[in-house]
Amino acid sequence: MSTLSAPSVGVGDTMRRASMILLGLVLLALSILNIVVSDADLWLRLVESGLPTGLALFFLVFAIHLYERNEQPDAMVVITGWALAGGAVTGALGVWLLAVVSLQGEVIRDPSYVVASAATVGATFGGAAGYYHAQLRDTASELQRQNMRLDEFASIVSHDLRNPLSVAMGGTELAKETGNPEDFERVHLAHERMDRMIGELLTLARQGVDLSDLEPVSLQAVAADAQRTVGQDLDIRFHDDTKLRADPERLAAVFENLFRNSVEHGSTSSRDGESRPDDAGEHAGPTIEVGLLANDDGFYVADDGPGIPLDERDDVFDQGYTTASQGTGIGLAIVRRVADAHGWDVRVTESESGGARFEFYT
Repeated sequence: MSTLSAPSVGVGDTMRRASMILLGLVLLALSILNIVVSDADLWLRLVESGLPTGLALFFLVFAIHLYERNEQPDAMVVITGWALAGGAVTGALGVWLLAVVSLQGEVIRDPSYVVASAATVGATFGGAAGYYHAQLRDTASELQRQNMRLDEFASIVSHDLRNPLSVAMGGTELAKETGNPEDFERVHLAHERMDRMIGELLTLARQGVDLSDLEPVSLQAVAADAQRTVGQDLDIRFHDDTKLRADPERLAAVFENLFRNSVEHGSTSSRDGESRPDDAGEHAGPTIEVGLLANDDGFYVADDGPGIPLDERDDVFDQGYTTASQGTGIGLAIVRRVADAHGWDVRVTESESGGARFEFYT
C-alpha cells in the first residue's frame, strides 16, 4: 500500500518561507562581527552590542516560530521586505549622521558598528510592521471570502430554495382539493429536496474553514463509508488503496457528493435527471471506479455515465450549476472547496467508458 503525503511544498516556497530566517541570521552575524572586530574593551563591546544583538536574536526566534507554524510564503516575503526596508532606512540614517559628525571634525571609533546597529534596529521594527501588515491582509482576504459565501447563501435562499417551496405550496393546495396521492408525493419530494439543499448549504459553509489537523486515512475505507451514507444502488470498484493525509470527514464529503452526482447523471439517467431503464428493462445504478493516478500523484473517481461535455467542464464546480431537474448545484462546489482546503488540484476529464472522471492531484 502506498502513501500519499499532504500537498508538497516546492523549493521556491521553502526558500520564501525561510527568507525571514536568513535575514535574522545576517543581522545576528553582523552584531557578533562588530563584537569581534572592535578594538574597544570587551565589556564596552558587550554593552554597545547588547541591544542590536538582542533584537537580532528576537527577530531570528520569531522568524523560526513563523516558519514552524507554516506561515504562508507570501506573508514571509512581505515581512522580510518590510524588515529590509526598515533596515535600509535606519542604516542610511546612520550613514548620514556619521557624515554630519565627521564634517564637524569628530572621529568615529567604530563607524561600521553604528551603521550595522542602526540597520538591525530598523529591520526589527520594520519586520514588526510587516507582520502587522500581513495580518491585516489575511483578515481582509478572509472577510472577502466570508462576503462571497454570504452572497452564495443569499442566492440559494432567495432563488434555489424558492423553487421547491413553490412546488410544495402548490402541491399542498392541490392535495387539499383533490386528495390525490400524487399531489402529496409532490409535496414530499419538494420537502426532501429543500432538506437536502439546506444540509448541503451547511456543508458548503463548513468547508470554507481552513484545515488544521490532518491524519493518514485510507482512501478505500473513506469511500466505502461514503457509499453507505449515500445509500444508493452503486457498483463501486476499487482498483487501488492508499493512505493520504486528509481530514476524513471532508474527504467523505467529496466522495458522497461525487457518488450522488453519478447517480443524478449516471448511466441509467438522462441529462434532465429522469431515470431510464437499462438493456434488461430494469433500473440500475452507475458503476463507479476509485483508484490512484499514475506515479501516485493523487486519486480519481470515474463513472460510466454520459459524461460532462468539454465546454461545461469549467462550469461544473460553480455553485448553483446543475443540469439535473432534482440537482441542487451545490455538491460539486463542495468538492472543489474541500480540494482547495487540502491544497489539491481537481480536474474533470472523460473516463474510459465515456463517463465523468474527477482527478485529484495531491
